[in-house]
Order: sequence, then structure tokens, then C-alpha cells
Amino acid sequence: MSAAEWTILPRALLCVLAARAKLLLLPFARVRDWAAAPARNSPYHHDPALLVASVARVVAAASACVPGGRNCLVRAIAVQRMLSRLGLTSELQIGVSKSPTGELAAHAWVEYMGGIVIGGAFESGRYAALFRSTEYDARHLTGR
Repeated sequence: MSAAEWTILPRALLCVLAARAKLLLLPFARVRDWAAAPARNSPYHHDPALLVASVARVVAAASACVPGGRNCLVRAIAVQRMLSRLGLTSELQIGVSKSPTGELAAHAWVEYMGGIVIGGAFESGRYAALFRSTEYDARHLTGR
């Protein structure tokens, strides 16, 4: 990791811990909204592609220190939360696949500008996307 990535490691660790705890304690809709909530005033001042890659690397490192943090959904939620706080809109995706023996498998990943940010260590096209979350739930913004 670079020196800049070491500076955001504590934030990533807290984000992974929060994602893990929220997934255990709260309904998924609330966790989803928390992860995608836009920052109030936090514009990024870096190249977005480099920033996105750094966030993914730091969350992957931080998740190794959290019990249950290596779960793909925990990592994806943490990455989406960190990106949204930096003013970058990403897409959380959850997909399923069925093995030849009939077993179901699920996977979560995050995409930014059409590229996979985290959760990409799976066979492309193997999972059928069941859920996509791009932005903070519009009901919270409109009050409906």
C-alpha cells in the first residue's frame, strides 16, 4: 500500500466493522441506504480511477482484520460506503448462480463506471444479478 492508502486504512477498518455489524443487526434496506448515502460536502480532489482502486485495496486489507470481514457482501458494502462519502457513485450488485449439482451460490460486488471495483474474483457471467443499488434511495430525498 502507498503512504496515502495507509492514511485511509483506519477509516476503512471502521467502515468494514460498521458494515459487518449493520448486516448482522439491521434490515438490508437500511444497510443499503447507509452504504449509498451521498456525502454532504466531500468532493474528491484526486483522479477518480486511482481513488477507487485505492479504496478497494485498503478495504481488502482492512477486511482481513475483521472477523467475517472477508465476506464479499461486507467488503462490497464497505467500498460503496467509502466511495459514496468521497462523492463517487458506485453500483452494488448481488447475484446468484446454480452449480451443476444444483447448489445455489451468491456473490456481491461493486462496479464503478462499468468496471468491477471489488468482488471481481469470480467467473464473469456466472452470476445472474438479482439486485443493483446505484444511489441513495430516492424516498429519503423526497420524503415519500
